[in-house]
Amino acid sequence: MYCAVNFGAFNHPEGKADNWVYVYDARDLKLLAKHKVPQVKHGAGGIAERNGKFLVVGGLPQGVPENYVYEYDGNFKFIKRHVVKSGWTRLGIQAATFTQGHWWFACYGSVLLKVTPEFKVVGKYNFNCGYGVLPGPNNKQLYCADGTSVDGGWDGNLKAVPVSRFEKLIIDDKK
Repeated sequence: MYCAVNFGAFNHPEGKADNWVYVYDARDLKLLAKHKVPQVKHGAGGIAERNGKFLVVGGLPQGVPENYVYEYDGNFKFIKRHVVKSGWTRLGIQAATFTQGHWWFACYGSVLLKVTPEFKVVGKYNFNCGYGVLPGPNNKQLYCADGTSVDGGWDGNLKAVPVSRFEKLIIDDKK
């Protein structure tokens, strides 16, 4: 199990993050490895794997008009920073998954981005799943997680949503 973590400041314009990927054994949660990922400027918040490569996503300062995705090989050697011309999203990208030929990036503030493998935005949806997004059975659904404030804490939920539903949502280019 791979976890992107930041021990520094999130969303700081000057990039005062201290980013790592921690690797755990899924059976007993024993820590297996730690990989420093200093290229992630505004704070590591999520991670996804595809074809043996890892993408790390994360924070974004107020008003920055694009998001950044950091690509690493299987040993966490930095490959490239990708620019996602998404417009500003609150606190950047929180979660990522790949299904049906596209990246799906979940952001706080009810924003879900559909992005090509070349990192071009082809859909921006008003949909709350900032706590997480994963492919569902047969890649025909997304498992989407969101949350609400409850009595000073936070409550989360998970729902399966058919990917075809997003084709019917209105794309909001103003966000």
